[in-house]
Amino acid sequence: MATKIKWDVYEAVLLIDAYRKIESGEWDRDYAIEKVSSDLRQKAINAGYKIDDVFRNKNGIAMQLGCIQYAFTDGAKGLRNTSKLFYEAVKIYKSDSTKYEYLLSEAKKTIYESDNDNMGIETK
Repeated sequence: MATKIKWDVYEAVLLIDAYRKIESGEWDRDYAIEKVSSDLRQKAINAGYKIDDVFRNKNGIAMQLGCIQYAFTDGAKGLRNTSKLFYEAVKIYKSDSTKYEYLLSEAKKTIYESDNDNMGIETK
């Protein structure tokens, strides 16, 4: 059985990035959901976690994008069960673009620049 992994700020900024790309028309929603799911699964593998089929799957990502939308729209749209972490990440996006861009860059490194020697073998 896979370990339960709490959401972190890096995952939150990746969700925000996808949400903003959906809103701008750069990505369609289905593509964004697939991409974020794949990226977050790879992030966990790179960190050495054992994941299962439900970990950050497309259904879960669709739900979390609804939570991000709720935080962005101050509750006008989206899903109410938005976490404090997501509110804080949206606040960073809105008030400190330098910090947001730094977090997003670091998040992408955890996906695309693995320094793990395990070559994706699930170890935790």
